[in-house]
Amino acid sequence: MDLPNNETSDAQHNKEINKNNSVDIKDKVPLEDVNCKMVKEKEDKNPDLTTKEKEKDTAKIEAGDPLLGASDSTMNGKAGEYEVAKRPAPMKYLMAMQSLLVFAYFCVGISTSFTGASLPDLRMRTNSNWEEISRALVGRGAGLFIGAAGGGYVCDRFERHVYALLALAMTLEAIGTTAIPLCPWIWAMLVMFVVQGLCEGLLGAGSAKLIFHLWGKKASPSIYAAHLAFGGGAICGPQLLRPFLGTHVHASKRKNNTSEFEVGSYSGNISVPMVSSYLGNRTEISSGYTIVGFHNMTDGDVDLSTKMVPGDDSTIEYAYAVGGALSVVCTILLIFAQCATSKRPLDIHKEQKSTRGKDLRSILNPGTCAQGNTKFGFLMFIIMFFFFIHLVGGEWVLDKFIFAFVSEGRVHMEVDEATLLMSVYWGFFTGGRALGIVLSNWVKPLYTLSVQMIIHLTAGIVLSTEACSNKTVVWIMICLLGLITGPYFPGGMNWANVYLEMTGVAVSIVLMGSSCGGFIYQWVTGMVFQQYGLDSFTFVIVIDAACVIVTFLCLNLVARRQGSRFKKRPVVEEISEKTSLGQPEIEDELDCYMRVTQV
Repeated sequence: MDLPNNETSDAQHNKEINKNNSVDIKDKVPLEDVNCKMVKEKEDKNPDLTTKEKEKDTAKIEAGDPLLGASDSTMNGKAGEYEVAKRPAPMKYLMAMQSLLVFAYFCVGISTSFTGASLPDLRMRTNSNWEEISRALVGRGAGLFIGAAGGGYVCDRFERHVYALLALAMTLEAIGTTAIPLCPWIWAMLVMFVVQGLCEGLLGAGSAKLIFHLWGKKASPSIYAAHLAFGGGAICGPQLLRPFLGTHVHASKRKNNTSEFEVGSYSGNISVPMVSSYLGNRTEISSGYTIVGFHNMTDGDVDLSTKMVPGDDSTIEYAYAVGGALSVVCTILLIFAQCATSKRPLDIHKEQKSTRGKDLRSILNPGTCAQGNTKFGFLMFIIMFFFFIHLVGGEWVLDKFIFAFVSEGRVHMEVDEATLLMSVYWGFFTGGRALGIVLSNWVKPLYTLSVQMIIHLTAGIVLSTEACSNKTVVWIMICLLGLITGPYFPGGMNWANVYLEMTGVAVSIVLMGSSCGGFIYQWVTGMVFQQYGLDSFTFVIVIDAACVIVTFLCLNLVARRQGSRFKKRPVVEEISEKTSLGQPEIEDELDCYMRVTQV
């Protein structure tokens, strides 16, 4: 018995697709209500469909298959609701683009890690104190704030030129990185840090957009791979910088009118006061470092108070130039990628967002992210903003000031050991982020964050009491801090996603809080260093951990009253809500739901 004409054409079309193994997908995946409507139209058009074919279509709805076995002619006829897709990108193309984005994050990781290890040298080059150099570091947070706020809109506005925008970002990264060590004034260095922050903000917005478009629902491993690449670059950065750092000299003790110095490979001048029972009689030894000692006893071992000013043997501009050159290489590759993809639609896996009720007011309304509860969403936004200020601010303090603390504080590590500690810290930071990926599959974000905060506070307290007397304790605690701060940010995002829908507005709140925390904490830490010395670094860690715990407790108290947004609700209730919002096609959705439940 012959099949009806419509059914025959569908069967032949599906057979041809399977034969050629070239299934087409849409540029934009329709919403579930569009899927349901397509199935209903197909049944109306082909009333003789078998039960097996209906079950097959229903299974495709559950799996999120955008095609639903429909023909190209049917999809073309619905151009008003979704667009017809191009051929899926080959895996080689996807892997090449993903590798390019990973390389971009690797370059940014290298350039970012330079600052912490070279901060004493940068302070010398600008002839500034700790408070003044910390003002320059504020620039990176300000640039990140601007880049995060505007980067998303720019990438959406010019979505066919995102690779070109990323090439612009890496160009800014190359300029900022190369120019930072060449700036003789604080304000000039501040401008270069702003440029570097702009790059990071634009890169974060553009790369996330590209990864989601390239991989669709399978984008999670690719997102984590990019952030892991950042950590990999940060591991390599201090070791690349190490041969170009200036020499650090420590005056350790005065023993029977003899000063002992811990000196590496040193060339420069040192002014040392050799005093027996009064101040005076300054002896010039060779004037890169000035070490001022005070002694009012004639015998015994007496600790000297030291004032360190790094010498002029630093050549860190060469290491920064290497980081800038890597960014230039990445820029060239991104330009080639833009040329190669100019004829390929970007929206390979992009989901089409419903525009119904999505005016500017509803987009900015906190209730949009909080299941319609505006008061709850507004309160969560405020507390989340302060939570991420402390969460990310403490992370940036560790990144920028560990090297100064261990090399110029009372810990007295040599340059080689201090740079090795920085690399190990970034290694544990990256390992912690990878461990967070694994644990997120089995452990709730609430539990992982709680354990991390307890370890954070404990490590800060131990450093405050034992750091100056035991280098082993410093190594263990710094590595532990790297391990728990690595997954801090993604863990905080995962926790927030349980109670809020992480829309563009919600993510912007998180990023703005993070950038504010970066420049506030760095500025305050510089002021504390200037007033109380470098050993106050440990107390900054303790205060930061306490603030993180307090704000997280406030978040939990507010969130638990609302409950998880993933709580199951009756379908009839959901449909009634849509009816109250004036959304049509409720009968189609109900019909589709009933068919799925029957299967």
